[in-house]
Amino acid sequence: MQENEPKVNPPVDYLHIMIESYLKVRDTRQEHEKMVKEMKKAEEELEQTLWTEMEARGFRSISVEGIGLVTRTFRANPFIVNFGIFRRWCRDSENMELLREEAKRQALRDFINDRLKSDIPDAIPPGIDWQVDKIISIKGREKDAGESTEE
Repeated sequence: MQENEPKVNPPVDYLHIMIESYLKVRDTRQEHEKMVKEMKKAEEELEQTLWTEMEARGFRSISVEGIGLVTRTFRANPFIVNFGIFRRWCRDSENMELLREEAKRQALRDFINDRLKSDIPDAIPPGIDWQVDKIISIKGREKDAGESTEE
């Protein structure tokens, strides 16, 4: 295109189609996000119900034909809620390796777990929130096993 040639704008119809397409995609995404949020809530409720039922029956795990091994476990995660206090504690207790960026959470998780197992007072360092979640895991299941293929 030469400098003195007039610029050609796309026809208004084209812009109208593009805007409609954009809105359709955006609205569909928002609907899916809402549906996923509702499904996640239902999944969490079912997971807790399953956990409670397995615990009541004394099952840590159970093998279910056609599904796989269903196991209930705990997952503990440390979260730094006050970095300044935690950094000061790391420095004062000579645990600066817990501040490294790589594998920081795993190193901190292992550190706290070791202290908890040893019944060390104040096992969880200051500035850390220790969250333990109940988790149901299923191993040996193919993703589409048991799902309907009707369209």
